[in-house]
Amino acid sequence: MSSKPIGQPPGDLEAIAVQENALVFRSFTSDTAFELGMHIRKRLNASAPKPAVVNVSFANPNHLLFHACSKPGTNHENDTWVARKRKTVLRWKCSSYQMHKKFGGNEQLFADTYALGAEAGEYAIHGGGVPVRVEGLEGIVAVVVVSGLAQEDVGLYLKLHPDMAHELMIPAGFKYRIVRRMERLLNSSVPLYIQTSLDKEATRNSEKINRMMKGPLLILNRPDGVPNPKWYEIIAQVHRDNNEALQYEKTTTGELTRVFKFRDLLCCHPLAQHKEFGKDLKEYLTKEQGAACVIYQRQQRGETLKACSYDEVVMDILSMRMGSGGCGNMVVKDNSPLRVHAVMLTALESSSSTSDAEQPSRSALGDVQSNGKIKNGEGARKTDASTRQNAERQLTHAAEIDFSGYLTTLAHELANEQAQPHIRTAAGIALKNAFSSREYARLREVQERWINQIDTNVKKSVKDLALQTLGSRDGRAGQSAGQFVASIAAIEIPRNEWPELMAALVENVGQGGEHLKQASLTTIGYICETDDTQLRESLAGYSNQILTAVVQGARKEEENMEVRNAAITALSDCLDFIRSNFDNEGERNYIMQVVCEATQSGDVRIEAGAYGCLNRIMGLYYDKMSFYMEKALYGLTIIGMKNEEEDVGKLAVEFWCTVCEEEIAIEDENQMVQADGSGEMRQYYRFAKTAAVEVVPVLMQLMTRQDEDAADEDYNVSRAAYQCLQLFAQAVGSDIVPTVLTFVEANLADPDWHKRDAAVSAFGAIMEGPKEAHLEPLVKQALPLLMEKLRDDAIQVRDSAAYAIGRISDLLPEAIDPQTELPALIEALFGGLSSNPKMAGSCCWALMNLADKFAGEPGCQSNALSPHFQGSVTALLQVTEKSDVDNQLRMAAYEVLNTFITNAANDCLPIVAKLSDVIIERLEHTIPMQHQVVSVEDRLTLEEIQTSLTSGVLNIIQRLEGEIQPQADRIMNILLQMLSSAGPKSSVPDAIFAATGGLANALEEDFVKYMDSFVPFLYNALGNQDEPALCSMAIGLVSDITRSLSEKSQPYCDSFMNYLLNNLRSTSLSNQFKPAILQCFGDIAQAIGPYFETYLSVVATVLQQAANVNSGSDAYDFYDYVTSLREGIMDAWSGIILAMKQGKAQLLTPYVESIFQLLSIVAQDHNRSEPLARSAMGVIGDLADAFPNRDYVNYYRYEWIQQLIKETRQNREFSARTTETARWAREQVKRQTANFQGVQMS
Repeated sequence: MSSKPIGQPPGDLEAIAVQENALVFRSFTSDTAFELGMHIRKRLNASAPKPAVVNVSFANPNHLLFHACSKPGTNHENDTWVARKRKTVLRWKCSSYQMHKKFGGNEQLFADTYALGAEAGEYAIHGGGVPVRVEGLEGIVAVVVVSGLAQEDVGLYLKLHPDMAHELMIPAGFKYRIVRRMERLLNSSVPLYIQTSLDKEATRNSEKINRMMKGPLLILNRPDGVPNPKWYEIIAQVHRDNNEALQYEKTTTGELTRVFKFRDLLCCHPLAQHKEFGKDLKEYLTKEQGAACVIYQRQQRGETLKACSYDEVVMDILSMRMGSGGCGNMVVKDNSPLRVHAVMLTALESSSSTSDAEQPSRSALGDVQSNGKIKNGEGARKTDASTRQNAERQLTHAAEIDFSGYLTTLAHELANEQAQPHIRTAAGIALKNAFSSREYARLREVQERWINQIDTNVKKSVKDLALQTLGSRDGRAGQSAGQFVASIAAIEIPRNEWPELMAALVENVGQGGEHLKQASLTTIGYICETDDTQLRESLAGYSNQILTAVVQGARKEEENMEVRNAAITALSDCLDFIRSNFDNEGERNYIMQVVCEATQSGDVRIEAGAYGCLNRIMGLYYDKMSFYMEKALYGLTIIGMKNEEEDVGKLAVEFWCTVCEEEIAIEDENQMVQADGSGEMRQYYRFAKTAAVEVVPVLMQLMTRQDEDAADEDYNVSRAAYQCLQLFAQAVGSDIVPTVLTFVEANLADPDWHKRDAAVSAFGAIMEGPKEAHLEPLVKQALPLLMEKLRDDAIQVRDSAAYAIGRISDLLPEAIDPQTELPALIEALFGGLSSNPKMAGSCCWALMNLADKFAGEPGCQSNALSPHFQGSVTALLQVTEKSDVDNQLRMAAYEVLNTFITNAANDCLPIVAKLSDVIIERLEHTIPMQHQVVSVEDRLTLEEIQTSLTSGVLNIIQRLEGEIQPQADRIMNILLQMLSSAGPKSSVPDAIFAATGGLANALEEDFVKYMDSFVPFLYNALGNQDEPALCSMAIGLVSDITRSLSEKSQPYCDSFMNYLLNNLRSTSLSNQFKPAILQCFGDIAQAIGPYFETYLSVVATVLQQAANVNSGSDAYDFYDYVTSLREGIMDAWSGIILAMKQGKAQLLTPYVESIFQLLSIVAQDHNRSEPLARSAMGVIGDLADAFPNRDYVNYYRYEWIQQLIKETRQNREFSARTTETARWAREQVKRQTANFQGVQMS
């Protein structure tokens, strides 16, 4: 690409017009916009000395296609310029530069010519905005804008009084224009004048000020000397290359407005408010010495303001703090290390509270309690979101300027014992975040930055400072240093680049002080809790060192409980990597001794951590636990379960949860091995069955320790015990029933509600596991008692009874007689639903289970619900229409109503049709309610109501299908109204899009009449990357609509494809969007058939690129993503093949080989998902059907094709749909290979 200087534009209007008229594209898509934007950006980056913003957007709708900066240094004012230039281009249909030349740059003449008035500030007649035209289309298709070049190098940002409600930019240097414009905007009846001296009442220091300013002050004042009363505020825009920018400052004391050089107005800088520098800065400003300083006395206030050079003041303060000459080698400029350092500290001050809150301590470090909650104090300070975001941007900018310097500065601040604790913590977390990410691809990117961009000496310095900080008396600084060390260890240990780390940490634990021991053990835990496969494999080689450190710290001989707690936590994290040690009986015995002794330490944290270790040991090393269960663990865990401390009791209970889960899994696996006749049986000790007689009674006693004030999401020992009892029932089976029944009978009528509640809950807990034949008679006996408990005095008992009925309905519906017991249950549950919001969730869940289980076959004429359908709908409508009803109850009732609609039999469809009138009418009534919202709570409540009603409309549509036609206009009208009024981040559009998709499916091609009204909202959602959930819904909706409209969707497909391709390449959306987008390509292709030829080459290239993504990482989330991606690729090819099969199959020829390459990859993956296998079968069969003349017979002779089909067809876990697809694919392959001699795969 050329890097020659950017040429000068034409100088006259005719030449400009000729140039513009020559700029006509043959077509202009999002791809074109991206290529054009990148070309301009690269050219500016190479040729323009100053940073600029490049923006490309469609003219209608106003949709952004490209927005990027040529280099660091732009700010939000560039975006303001972009908007103003864009608006100029769209209104006058020419470039903004042409408008500039037309009026000679005279903005006043421009504004007067078009009578713009106060709107003048919304337009800009400066070069940079250019229209995009396309052959055969009238008008402007798009606008390209560049902001940041010569004509706006310097500017003032005027922010006027709020009631003026607009903002504009004014070029500096045009003093006359500034005065005239301000006069006009402020509606001043008296002209403003430029004066070169101060008013007599404010001249005391004018000579000194004028000397320092090297020129007269610019004063804007009325001739009578009275300041303009409408003056609000004018803030200078800072620009790197301009030291003559003007600062206008509002005064409320009668003095005239003063103007200083911006760089000399230190008092306004954020550094003045910084806790690290602020005190010294304040003292410094009161000194009378220093030739570079200017004193200005406000007579009315008695304040002394000192305006000094920013760099001089900061240099002086830093030299005082760091010692003489501490900054002598730094060059002071805008992006100097000195300035970056100061900005970073300001950012750390703003971001530290968030960092602290997001990273609670793993142990009792600093201000963090043992329960993981941050105490009130420094660590819990609240920070305004905008301040925090600005701080994060500052840190990001500092990293971009000089990444090595950024790391070095942070590391020094982390190790600085004189710095404030929260600053040190934030510095450590910023270091850790520089090399951490939740997304695998991003994680690898930031790790590569450390590997390739940082000098070896800098790496060593930063790591040494972090290790040094581990010994700090500030525990939180040590903890954040440990997080950073772990993030670097994840990079270097697999590369064998930090072999001395583990030895150093072990030495710290053996010989260091208490703080160093604790922080080192915590660091080991951070390193070991990784999911990275390469790091896990590498850590196995350090197992002896790791185990030496953690066991030494966890022994009962360790007197410091903080150190011992950190060691127990680290031991839990490293259990995966010490398998070789655990295989050694002697080492295993010692580890188990240390952990068991820790359960009796007397420290709640250590005891809880020890039981947590036992949980993990049982899950990892079940086959080696028989000896320890018999000798110690049965007794220890029962003692722990009875511990009065909730944290200890819960983890002791969870030990038995782990035992049960492990044994349930072993039994399932062994049954599969027996059925298959291959594989190895796992050792099965039946620990749960052996211990049930002792453990189950303890669990049921713990269930009586309910907290009546506990929230639904609280997890306490009572709820842990209930969960464990459920698992025991599954692991032990019918043997548990007598023990539980004894407890139930003894406590069901007890005066203490805690015991009644435990009895009801215990009965519901054993509904899964024991044999159905054993449970059914018990359930029939219990149902009347449970319905009676729905009227218990205690709400907790009523709620548990409803939940128990829900479990019975879900797991043992056969025990409920539809003629005698179902009516009574429905009546009792509706009574409970209306009685108290606290039990609404359980009642609704039970009712929904009943509706699902008694619905009969899909499309049946009648079912067990039919006699109760009208009454149930009436009752639910009555509950939801009460004005005083709790909103939680209302939402729950709507959810039940939707379930009943979904499961309505054919004989209830007339009722559903009538119900549609009620639901739609209620939805219509919510529109005027939007104007009555006065609080956030009101808005959320209204959105919940609208979402529930819209979901009801969707269920009605899906149940009535084509019979919804008479209501379609009314439904779409209300949905469009709600979309028009929905606010940002609202949950309502998601439900609306779902309902719209349902309506499109029901109406099929008749839906096309709503497209012109609806599609702008769909486009907006597709392009709304700030709301990923809505964007995801929109992608799915494109699939629904195109499938419904078939070829009638073709007029909208250009836009659909542009948005989808734009989202596919977006870095803002997560990878999880890509499979759905690829699948959508297939749906579009299948809908429009041969017309998809227009997009074939682009989409095929995308699919080929996506097929190259492999699951080289063993990270589970990435493997799942690759599997989903391949499913999307296969679905896309399937749709494309079907489309091209209609007379254009030969267009697929260039891509056949790559399709078979992907199929080969799928065949080699023996863990492929069922959807992927089914899609692969579809592609194999469709491709064979598309080329009946056996053009690609050689591919079909490959053995792996035959094996892939066979494995899919014979997989007993796959559904009938998948196996039938495999059989069909086999038949297609047979037709291809019949009577032909193929080649064998090499």
